[in-house]
Amino acid sequence: ALGRLQGQVTFTYFEESAPLMNFNVVFKSGAFSGSVITLSGRNDASDKYREYAIVGGTGVFRMARGHAITSTYSVY
Repeated sequence: ALGRLQGQVTFTYFEESAPLMNFNVVFKSGAFSGSVITLSGRNDASDKYREYAIVGGTGVFRMARGHAITSTYSVY
């Protein structure tokens, strides 16, 4: 495994599945081992793609700023 995800999910509105997510991508191996990227944003499950703000990091990602685009990948 390249790393792990650690974070917090807060449901602020129960009428739709779109919680606020704050999480760290913790790299455990490879060139980024020991470094962390911190992201924050709304996770609307009905969206094909979701955008998170990159709000910081540690190690090689110190003072990181930007955005990350994610999507759901299902294995059945």
